[in-house]
Amino acid sequence: MLTEDQTASLFDTGMLPVNDDYYQAKDVEEMNGHFLMFNKMIDTLEEPLSIDLIKTFHYELKSGVFEDRAKGYAIGDF
Repeated sequence: MLTEDQTASLFDTGMLPVNDDYYQAKDVEEMNGHFLMFNKMIDTLEEPLSIDLIKTFHYELKSGVFEDRAKGYAIGDF
């Protein structure tokens, strides 16, 4: 799990701070997905909430997470 400072650095610079911490790829991939999903939510503020929109949010959140794709999880679906 990324810390608040690590998340802020990833958002602000696209990079994680250089230190002795180890980062799991899934944590970074999921954080990028959160950024994408949040942007999609802002872009669709005026749209009514629907099943299709929820699926779009889920796709933005999970489509870049290799582990979830490799395990065959329903990305952007139920």
